[in-house]
Amino acid sequence: MSVRAYGCLVGLALAACTSDPIDQPPPPRYEPCCTPDPEDPPDVCFAHLEIEEFSGPWNVQRNIAPFYGQGFATSPSAGVADTVMRAEVKLTAGRYVVWTRGFRDFLPRDWRVSVNGSTLAATHQAFGGAPGYVWVRAGEVDVDAELAEVVVHDVGESFEVADAIAMSSDLDYDPHEDEDAWRVIDVPLATTMMKDSVLDRMARTRADIPVAATAQAFERRREEVRARVLESMGLLETPTRNDLDAQIVGTIELDGYRIEKLRYESRPGIIVTAHVYVPEGPGPFPVVVSPIGHYYAYAKASPYVAPRAHGLAKLGFASLVYDAFGQGERDVGGHSHDEGWRLGLTGHSNLSIMVWDTMRVIDYLETRSDIDTSRIAVTGASGGGLNSLYTSIADERISASLPVVYVTGFEDIVDADLLHDACTYQWGVAGYTNMGEMAGLFAPKPQLMMAGDRDPLFPSDGTLRQHDQATQIYALYDADDDVRVFVAQSDHEYHLSMRERLYGFVTEHFGPGDGAPIPEPAFTLPNPADSNLRVYERGYIDTPETPRSLAQRWAEDAIAALPPPEQVSVTALRTAIESTLLPRKIDYVPEVTEVAPYVTASGESITRLRFDVDPGIALGGFIRAAGPGAPVVVVVDGGGITRPEPILARAPEDVTLVYVAPRGDGESSWNEDLATNDYYMLGEALLAQRALDIAKVRRALRSYPATADSAVGLLAIGEHAALYAAFAQAMYLEYDAVALGPVMTTFMETFLRTVPAMTRVFGLLEQADMPQVLWLAGEQPMSVVLANDVYRQYAGPWVGALDGRVRIVDDASFDAGVTWLTETLN
Repeated sequence: MSVRAYGCLVGLALAACTSDPIDQPPPPRYEPCCTPDPEDPPDVCFAHLEIEEFSGPWNVQRNIAPFYGQGFATSPSAGVADTVMRAEVKLTAGRYVVWTRGFRDFLPRDWRVSVNGSTLAATHQAFGGAPGYVWVRAGEVDVDAELAEVVVHDVGESFEVADAIAMSSDLDYDPHEDEDAWRVIDVPLATTMMKDSVLDRMARTRADIPVAATAQAFERRREEVRARVLESMGLLETPTRNDLDAQIVGTIELDGYRIEKLRYESRPGIIVTAHVYVPEGPGPFPVVVSPIGHYYAYAKASPYVAPRAHGLAKLGFASLVYDAFGQGERDVGGHSHDEGWRLGLTGHSNLSIMVWDTMRVIDYLETRSDIDTSRIAVTGASGGGLNSLYTSIADERISASLPVVYVTGFEDIVDADLLHDACTYQWGVAGYTNMGEMAGLFAPKPQLMMAGDRDPLFPSDGTLRQHDQATQIYALYDADDDVRVFVAQSDHEYHLSMRERLYGFVTEHFGPGDGAPIPEPAFTLPNPADSNLRVYERGYIDTPETPRSLAQRWAEDAIAALPPPEQVSVTALRTAIESTLLPRKIDYVPEVTEVAPYVTASGESITRLRFDVDPGIALGGFIRAAGPGAPVVVVVDGGGITRPEPILARAPEDVTLVYVAPRGDGESSWNEDLATNDYYMLGEALLAQRALDIAKVRRALRSYPATADSAVGLLAIGEHAALYAAFAQAMYLEYDAVALGPVMTTFMETFLRTVPAMTRVFGLLEQADMPQVLWLAGEQPMSVVLANDVYRQYAGPWVGALDGRVRIVDDASFDAGVTWLTETLN
């Protein structure tokens, strides 16, 4: 279909939805400009409806980057829910094609639309392709009445994610072609530039890693990298070693060995549950410590974990397998691995807990006379492989390391386009090293990396490349034969063939053996559900201390330690925030250029702007210019791929309006979690990247004729955009005035509710919280709508400082923001 002039555009909704199914507001009414006009009848009637504006009980999401408009709606329960979302729209009579936009993946997320009682086919069923937000054609419907009721119904058996609806009397209408008509950035660039920028940065990191010519030269590099890795784990300073209070609470006798049920306290109040496998005889036995991966069901007793411990015991090795937090008997509230993002606020991580648990296991083993702690190996798969690699760096008591289905290139993790557990994303490591060099830190001690050739999460090709890098380091010690690699014909698992390599490897290095694989001895694997395997009779730990409570206490302590306003240097604080969130410096002068204009439904020509803000990073924007010298308002709304007309049409005639989106929003929308997490590995907060993008938009506008001589304000609509806008002004102070909101008021909100993924930052609370950020931004006139007043519980004297520095209001609407900015800029 060719691009056609539509007779109308959707108006803004008159009412927002609520989560109260009993007391619903009336359905919002959309009033496009396509109602009958005898003087000038429209050729085509078109309406675009944002489902988050519908009336109904579905959960409205505006806290993360949406893919169209400013949010989306999710059904209120798993399974078919007897609830609907409603809206009304004025249309001309006729037949309409209906398209729906929502999230689709391998789960049944079906939902359907009805128009004036005519029900269309369900869309967004489960499928095997790449997950994401997509337009799907729902069908055609006849509209007889001027006012049409549009209803969204829950159909699928999972949480449905509904974003938008498009209706057109042009039955050939296709939203994909429509979007192409007004996009600024070519689709290939827009859809890949963020991932490409991350991969490019990682490639430059790899190229910058020095190649040592001697072992002595590498020792200097080893100390530098080891310190930085420990810092990323939150273990640069060793925690105080509390009394382990280790207790064997029961024993299970098996053929030639026994399982001792152990509990110990790795930190005060942090309880670890474990199994110790001990062969018959007096010992002392070499020992293999087995931190587990993400095997939530049964954990240490899982059939994916326990077999290697049984096999080792049959071969005369002691073995200790423990439940990582959030798994097995530690799968209780406050132990989710998502706590890693909250731990990160104060410079900690999941490995602050996990690796320390492993190190304290070794402390425990040192108390036993039947264990030879001069011969300690560590091995685990997936998250256990991660734990093994990082523990081998942190604890010099490890004699041999066998990380399984984890070691690969950081670039391979990014290129896989798959979300990993928070443990994988250690702050900054990909910005100065790679896993091959990290494995090389263990040189010259024996190490065996193992991978599965069908593992989609940690690709084996990357494992081979990292092994090559580690081998170069081991060769400096004449020990290149002591770092080995094995790729099994397997998926993401500790495969039998890997276990047999484990047995041969530890036998070679801890006893007589030639390193050849040893067939797994016969043993009877207990039923993992057997209650006799539990350390706690009830099957779970019961302690008030959790990783979340640690993260919260550390966050509260960090905020309490922040200096009062009178002791703060504005310049020093601004520098500290930027260097914490975006330590890299690229001297890149932004540019703005015009591309071919976009012609609207009424034939109006809208100027499209391209902002080049970083190497390979371009932002799409639109401008509706007023007269020379008119005040300029730059609008960001955290929206996805969004038509410009609804925003630009609302600009007062005497105001120049620029509508733009930073990287990962708008045309370059990318999975928010992936984008945040991948930049996190580089030591760069996506929040800060976007803040700098918005600052560079202002810098570029200084050279653009229509805005060069004007005062420029920034309007950020919605919690997502308000967050990066606040940081943009706080860090760079580029705008003459700013209106934003609603905005979160403290990073402590991450413990209270769902907040944007961009809040995954490292060490920020050691420098500032949101009151300090808003206070810095308030150096220029600023009007703020606060999402809540939680900050008053933590901010102390900063409450008064903020009240005296910024204008705090209740109206977060577009019109209120533009009005205030116009008055302030004139």
